Amino acid sequence: MKNYFKLIFLTFLSAFLGLTNLTAQTVNADGAKTKIRIGLAQVKSTGVGEGMDPQQFGTAIQNSLNQYLKSPDAEIVLLESKLASQIPNEAKEKQCDYLVFVTAAHKKGSGGFGKMFGKVAPVLGAVVPMAGVAGGIAGSVASTAIMTAGSMSSNVKAKDSLEFNLTIQKNGSDDPILTKKYAAKAKSNGEDIFTPLIEQLAQDTLDTTNGKTVKTATQDK
Repeated sequence: MKNYFKLIFLTFLSAFLGLTNLTAQTVNADGAKTKIRIGLAQVKSTGVGEGMDPQQFGTAIQNSLNQYLKSPDAEIVLLESKLASQIPNEAKEKQCDYLVFVTAAHKKGSGGFGKMFGKVAPVLGAVVPMAGVAGGIAGSVASTAIMTAGSMSSNVKAKDSLEFNLTIQKNGSDDPILTKKYAAKAKSNGEDIFTPLIEQLAQDTLDTTNGKTVKTATQDK
């Protein structure tokens, strides 16, 4: 009798866990995932001009990428792990199909590019301490609205340059399925050198994760 009730309990537990697992995914009526799940790691700054905050620079790039990667066929998961060794573990827990890594570098041309961060930082400082879930959401929305690549374009100076490096790999594999470099140099003050690179990087990411062939030659703008 004990074994009978134990069997019932284990069957119920298994069904419950299976249901919970499915609700964590984007699924259809048959229980199959309907979207590719892309884990976007935090953008790493490999170099920034004097006066620029590397973390804010990386956050701006990541926020913009998150916007451009939105697609009916893909679900974007912003990974929070800072340690490279923990990113695969987080991606596995969140059931990501692909991992996307981006590094970004900025070189100052004629000065002045980094000054805008002195204005942005106090605003961010005002929203981050907000308490509670609602406060956290409000802070996140405010940060996203402020910290985007588009908000930096008006501060670009002639001869400023950008370089992005993209790596995409399937979750559970250490071998990249795409590595590509993107570079741009401003010809005039206020030129938007961010958007074209981000658009191309996002398009290559969606194409690659949907099985399309992407040219790996350096993309210069």
